[in-house]
Amino acid sequence: MRKLYLVRCFYNNKIFFALLIIFIAAVCYGHKTNLPITPAFISNVYILKGDTKKDSFLFITVNGTTLLNLHHTFDEPRRMMIYSTLETYRQAALNGGTDPELALIDRTVKKHPFLHGLRQAIGWKAGNYDHYLPWLLKYIRASVSDSVKRLDVGVAYIHYNDRNLPVTDSTKPLYHIE
Repeated sequence: MRKLYLVRCFYNNKIFFALLIIFIAAVCYGHKTNLPITPAFISNVYILKGDTKKDSFLFITVNGTTLLNLHHTFDEPRRMMIYSTLETYRQAALNGGTDPELALIDRTVKKHPFLHGLRQAIGWKAGNYDHYLPWLLKYIRASVSDSVKRLDVGVAYIHYNDRNLPVTDSTKPLYHIE
């Protein structure tokens, strides 16, 4: 019995043992209630859901000429802040002005009542939509360059050829921000 890993861990490092027990309990709780704790333990996270040959993505043109270039490692938080909020804004606009994640948030809060306090802070509220595009321009000016005068946001529809390379089918302008 003393050769078991958890028993040795208990005798050698009680703090790590406590953290390990908490983690195991959280994973078991998440498995029982279908609340994802970590991607490594979600069975379908690494499996492709079909062979999609079409896709779309958002792009931002700065001052009408150049694409917004955030392809550096240290720009990952900025890129996430810009493109994830922009995609949420676009999905909400397509969804009639309601946050597409709101139903998922409500189901999660209903299952886990201790998250109820966070419910008010999560999700887009109706009045926030008018302020988003000016905020985006201000954020890009502050984080990328002050010389940004105009932003054009569009969506590019692509498909993948037989060599799995992207080919642009069409582009559509979405927003013009000055």
